[in-house]
Amino acid sequence: QKGFDMDIAATIRPNWQVIATYYKGKIKDQNGNPVPLSYTSSWSVLTRYDFESGFMKGWKIGVGAARINGRQLKTGSMVFPVGVPKPVFFPNVQTATPVNVFASRQFNKHWSVRLSCQNVFDAVYPGGVPQYFVVDPADPRTFAISTRYKW
Repeated sequence: QKGFDMDIAATIRPNWQVIATYYKGKIKDQNGNPVPLSYTSSWSVLTRYDFESGFMKGWKIGVGAARINGRQLKTGSMVFPVGVPKPVFFPNVQTATPVNVFASRQFNKHWSVRLSCQNVFDAVYPGGVPQYFVVDPADPRTFAISTRYKW
């Protein structure tokens, strides 16, 4: 494995936090070939703001996004048409940048609520690709609400 990665966590203002990650590199086997199911770059960012005054007092809102590029997917036993050279890896596996948002509030020491939306823009992309003939689609836009009681 050769490359660069970093993580940054910062408090922009007293109530505003940001976390970001980045990776760029290559993973190769002992023969110098790419390793199947690896990827060449990724990034993510998550931010959250906590309201301490006004009509939003007590609410926390956040948004996050992530992306993986350069997935290494082997062609395996796939048969290509006559005259078409068979690559060892697929050159491009479709990717997307799903965005997620949430809002949460702690009402007292016992009760809290959380609202969220995953994949806000309803991006269509392979969530997982373990083999060329098996594709796990990403979840569509999904809304959730949950409450919690602690005692």
